[in-house]
Amino acid sequence: AEWMKQKKLYYLKLALVYIFGALFVAAAVMKLLGIKMEVDVFQKVGIGMWFMYFVGVWELIAGILTFIKKYRRIGLILITLACIGAGIAQVFAIKGDWIHTAVLALLAGWLAYKEGK
Repeated sequence: AEWMKQKKLYYLKLALVYIFGALFVAAAVMKLLGIKMEVDVFQKVGIGMWFMYFVGVWELIAGILTFIKKYRRIGLILITLACIGAGIAQVFAIKGDWIHTAVLALLAGWLAYKEGK
């Protein structure tokens, strides 16, 4: 019974990791293609459009790494840092909902921590 519980938890964590990976690859593609919604958000940030492409490349690398077992933890750490950065941008520049970025940062950080065990 205990091994079954462990197995279910393993697959739940793996599903969450793959969901993070897929979401970050999708978000990266939107930034790298210059989708209007992303352009509007990064104009509010005010650092310059180069930053949107920088974040897009960061997210693409992070998302891809989550699918490679050997590099999964690094990908999750990069995702955690991206979520923290998004939360800071939400609070200081975008003036939007920062709660979801905080929850995602905590979840990605927890997954990265568990990946190291």
